[in-house]
Amino acid sequence: MLSDKSRVVPGSSPVAVREIQLIDRAKEMEVSRKAVDRAIRGEGSVVFLHGEAGIGKTRLARELGAYARSKGMQVLSGRCPALFRMDGVPPYILWEEVIKDYLETSTPEQLFRVIGAYPVEVSKLVPELKHKLRTFPQSFPLSPEHSRDRLFEAVSQFITNISRETPLLVILDDLQWTDRSSLLLLHYLARGVYKESLLILGAYRETYIDEKHPLSPVLTELNRERLLQSVPLKRLSFDDVSEMIKRILEQDEVPKEFCRLVYERTRGNPFFVEEVIRSLKEEETIYLEAKRWKVKEVSKIEFPKTVKSVLKKRIGRLDDETQTVLTIASFVGKDFTFEALRAVTQIEENKLLDIMDKILKAGLIKQQVFHGEDVCSFADILVRDVVAEDVSPLRRKKLHGEVALALEKVYEQKIDEHFGELALHFLEGGEKRKALDYFLKAGAKAVEVYANIEAVSYFQSAYAILEEREGALEEKADVLEKLGNVRRLVGEYAACLSSWNDALLLRKQLHENEKLSRLHRKMANLFWETMGEAKKAEEHHEKALKILKGEPESVELATLYEDMAHMYYRIGDLAEALSWAEKSLELAKKLNAREVIASSYASLGTILGFTGNMKKARECFETGLKQALDNGFMEAALRIYNNLPISLTAEENEKRLELLEKGFELAKKVGHISYQTWIGANLANMLVNMGNMDRAVQLLEESVELDRKTGNLHLSVSTGFLGLAYQVLGEWDKSEQHYKESLKVTQKQKEFQGSAGIQIGFGGLYFDKEEYGKAKKHIEKGIEIFEKAGAKTAKMYSSPILIRTYLELGKVEKAKNLIQQVQKFALKLGDRELVANANVLRAMQFRTQRKWEDSIEYFEKSLQESKALNARRWNAYNLARGVLYEYARTYLERGQEGDREKAQDLLNQALEIFQEIGAKKDIEKTRLKLANLETGRKASPVEPMAVAALPHQITTGYRDLDDLLNGGIPRDYAVALTSPSSDERDLLVRRFLEAGARNGQTTFHVIAKAAGTQKLAEAFQSHYYLFVCNPEADSIVKNLPNVYKLKGVENLTEINIAMASALRALDKPPKNLRRACIEIVSDVLLQHHAVQTRKWLNALLPKLRSKGFTTLAVMDPEMHPPQEVKAILGLFDGEISIYRKAAEKGRAKFLKVERMTNQEYSEDELHLRKERLTLEKS
Repeated sequence: MLSDKSRVVPGSSPVAVREIQLIDRAKEMEVSRKAVDRAIRGEGSVVFLHGEAGIGKTRLARELGAYARSKGMQVLSGRCPALFRMDGVPPYILWEEVIKDYLETSTPEQLFRVIGAYPVEVSKLVPELKHKLRTFPQSFPLSPEHSRDRLFEAVSQFITNISRETPLLVILDDLQWTDRSSLLLLHYLARGVYKESLLILGAYRETYIDEKHPLSPVLTELNRERLLQSVPLKRLSFDDVSEMIKRILEQDEVPKEFCRLVYERTRGNPFFVEEVIRSLKEEETIYLEAKRWKVKEVSKIEFPKTVKSVLKKRIGRLDDETQTVLTIASFVGKDFTFEALRAVTQIEENKLLDIMDKILKAGLIKQQVFHGEDVCSFADILVRDVVAEDVSPLRRKKLHGEVALALEKVYEQKIDEHFGELALHFLEGGEKRKALDYFLKAGAKAVEVYANIEAVSYFQSAYAILEEREGALEEKADVLEKLGNVRRLVGEYAACLSSWNDALLLRKQLHENEKLSRLHRKMANLFWETMGEAKKAEEHHEKALKILKGEPESVELATLYEDMAHMYYRIGDLAEALSWAEKSLELAKKLNAREVIASSYASLGTILGFTGNMKKARECFETGLKQALDNGFMEAALRIYNNLPISLTAEENEKRLELLEKGFELAKKVGHISYQTWIGANLANMLVNMGNMDRAVQLLEESVELDRKTGNLHLSVSTGFLGLAYQVLGEWDKSEQHYKESLKVTQKQKEFQGSAGIQIGFGGLYFDKEEYGKAKKHIEKGIEIFEKAGAKTAKMYSSPILIRTYLELGKVEKAKNLIQQVQKFALKLGDRELVANANVLRAMQFRTQRKWEDSIEYFEKSLQESKALNARRWNAYNLARGVLYEYARTYLERGQEGDREKAQDLLNQALEIFQEIGAKKDIEKTRLKLANLETGRKASPVEPMAVAALPHQITTGYRDLDDLLNGGIPRDYAVALTSPSSDERDLLVRRFLEAGARNGQTTFHVIAKAAGTQKLAEAFQSHYYLFVCNPEADSIVKNLPNVYKLKGVENLTEINIAMASALRALDKPPKNLRRACIEIVSDVLLQHHAVQTRKWLNALLPKLRSKGFTTLAVMDPEMHPPQEVKAILGLFDGEISIYRKAAEKGRAKFLKVERMTNQEYSEDELHLRKERLTLEKS
């Protein structure tokens, strides 16, 4: 057993055997010592030693404990007693031992410093804590699923706080025997250990661990989460066995052939080696002569084949009375007290002491002190197994009965710690009445400490005994209902429903209608809340209603109404939810059912808020909060603290912040981990709006960590909000990573709020990345979910980002209609903040339509309203990004005298806010705008960043080029890209085409070769048109409705006809931006020369412009005479060139905007890097 407190207890005569020095294990010790050193530096970890029985895990852990102490660490140990059956082990035994170990040496002052926020919870595991602390803060009742989270967090805080005072090593031995709850708590702690000065060292026998063992899933999860470092212990080598024998015999000379024989027979197992040497000494095969150990002739030594046969030989040398005592001890357990053994054997004390001395001298048991109590332990579990396995069934049954009765008396003062152990002894002894009583007590005790897996086992055993009885219907029904309750908590939903169904049948026979209804309500709740099966839930709700129809009105009926309201709200049927919530409140008031009243007010407030009745929602929330706080209904109070802020107006932001802070503190005080993460995430979201990013990210990371530790599905919200925070900070990779995790969790929930929210979150990120087609798809999906649920408020507050997306895509009418809806809703609601947002959106709409005066008027309105609402404090990011920056764009696009100065002032105001927030992408974008306003000054952003494509501009798909163009190619322009053939040119063209295709824009691509473009044609058949001008077109591209195969560039009329055919099929007028890329200009020029080529382009380019196309035409100037190149370029509105020139590392490719008619652009050179183009593409 592992315990840094372990020591030999003196008996009536010397019995201690000196422990030999550790053999080998240098590599394993090095790994473990490094883990200790890291923990001292604050880099905690979990290390598990594992191997077969007797391989030296306990010894190695003990040595590591000594090393840790030498480095100034505190060492605490937890050990699991090996009872005769492992299902009798008390819940949380490992952590109970660890905490007791700490209590032995700590002062009350130390304990007070480290106990954490929930000492009452810790005292449920170790009641002795109360004697040392004396005063305890109030503990509030929570639902079972949240109570276990609080207990786990309480122990986690306690252990980690100890490690913050002094680096801590926690040694947990014999994990193969421990209870499931201890293992779950270990997993919880492990998730946060990496940032603490805490090392958890576990040890287990791998031969005991199969797929059904409770340690197996914990090992799987720890490995999956990369929290575990495994250290396997292998058998000793021949040299190590030889060295071990020399150290046991305390002499350097031992015959090599003897060592070889021991090694071959024991296969290098240290325990087997030690037992063999002891056995050979006892039978005098190894004997003392002249103070030296001698070995008889090796060829005549009879070696046992297994360690069990060695142990049987050694036990067989004891007298009968001693063997009998040893046998009785084996039925008490691997660990037992002298008091317990005496009570079972009824042997006189001195005589029993003499017998125990014989066993101690034989090395079959050892004495230790654990937490001030003398304990005897078998030297190894194998010793106990060998002793017990030959006992006959009848004798076994009698022994269990005797042990049970004796232990019942011995444990009298602390019997509640041994309910499970006594139940199993009485069961094995055939005393089923007592076994039933103790199983029920053990189940109830397990429920008290939220050890639900153990509770399932105890209630199952109790019901198995009850099934053998006739009658006892009520008792059976009660046990089945309890069994179903705990099965739900451990996630055994099918088994839970089976238990509740069996209980239903019994309740029907007993005519217990209210209890029948309660069971149907529980089943309904399981179906809708956990399994996502609302239809089945409705069936059980209906059955419950039918049962109670003829009964007097009851609290159960009010609770049923409230559950129905909650279900309909969660599945998005807000009208139905409202109806049942009103019924629930009315009946609860009538019956003065205070808890249901508070809960009903919380539900009503939330539903009314989502449907837009904010005034009534606020009244419900405030009344419900008072009811909840006055009566100590903390879960209802926390639910209201979480939702009440949404009903407040923009003028009440101070109160909104205060409520969230209060709710967050209450959640921590109460220990409601779920609401701590809920309210913490909502508080963080408000801080993001305020620009307090440091605290916001800290709160969100804490929420995410707690959600992961508890397995809370709120993880979808906390990771989603953290994704938003990183989006604002401009760390888009992190943002996308958290959004993806949120989406994954949300898909399990089937809950409308989360599903809609993450879609809109993704849409916002794609908007920032200028991938407007993707943005539109995600945001529309989220809005559709809100609309289907009848969540009008959520829809309206989410609409601004969709409106901005429509404007970027040129969908002005759609944007205009939606702006009118938002404005109407905002005015009706009296929400000045939403009114200001609607004015901004109207200003953006007018800017897109180039109605400059109207745009400026509405920006001014919004700016004034924002100032009145103190947006600089409460909505700083939106003020900078949505108002100041966008207002500046209006002046830049209008371009009248004095507009540059006005734009510069607005951009500087925005930049100041962005810098305070740390919004990197926005800082870079704004700096670039400002730099472009100052003639001759080059922009020097940390990382190239594109300005968002303006409504009257087309993004090139390459941000660096868009920056040079101040947003993109002007709409309806025809621009020439002059470049020799190169990978960079091809990648740039590819970016241009993908930007159109992926954003839903009609895209024409005219090319002589189809390499690299066929996939786009296949993927976007509705709006990507490919014209392949090649005689081999049939063999190089598939037949698709959007692919036109032409014979080459010889017949220009054929090309014109094909393009005219495609143009006729398009919408009139265009509903979206359009683009064309013509890559055959050089081919046509080579074939037809300048005059004919100019004539062809002179007809084609205006035609494309009239249909709403912005055109990029590619030409290689090196293939043609300069005068022909000049003649062709004169047809275009602008030119972008790619060329080679000398650079620091040889010749490199550069890009420059040569000209752009009536459009401002940067004259800077852009160093083209293939990897940069490829990276953006990927």
